Amino acid sequence: MRKIQPQINKEDKLLMQRLLSTGRLEQKFARRLQTVLLREKGKSTADIAEFLGINRAAISLYVNRYNTCGINSLLNDKTRKPGKEPVSQKIKNEICRLACNEKPKDETHWSSRTLAKRAGISHTKASRILHEYGLKPHITAKRNYSNDPDFKAKLTDVAGYA
Repeated sequence: MRKIQPQINKEDKLLMQRLLSTGRLEQKFARRLQTVLLREKGKSTADIAEFLGINRAAISLYVNRYNTCGINSLLNDKTRKPGKEPVSQKIKNEICRLACNEKPKDETHWSSRTLAKRAGISHTKASRILHEYGLKPHITAKRNYSNDPDFKAKLTDVAGYA
């Protein structure tokens, strides 16, 4: 496999070296500049990856990015699609209300999947909400009381008090 070489000129090289020497770059940006400079010196992908502690695929990515868009592309992050919207407090409240006050139809207890289906969210989000609020709808607290008429006498005999 052929190494991708940076198409670097003297001004860019000097600018990269100056930026690195200031020590005021974020680490991710410094790594990108170092990657291009090391590749320009003829270092192998394995050597660069080991020295900088980065993935081998990132090396070609940074060199390609520099070749197409220049230094500024290495000093800025590409824009990303925003993540999914967080679950609203209204939905969280609904999950809590269901888990604490209702029982699912034809089931013994709520699971994160049945709660999620009812609330219209993913089961992982439902599970995280349950965990966040410390709810465990699959665990029921029950006390077993004896219906033995001589229970009190037996308890006093065993435990010593009633």
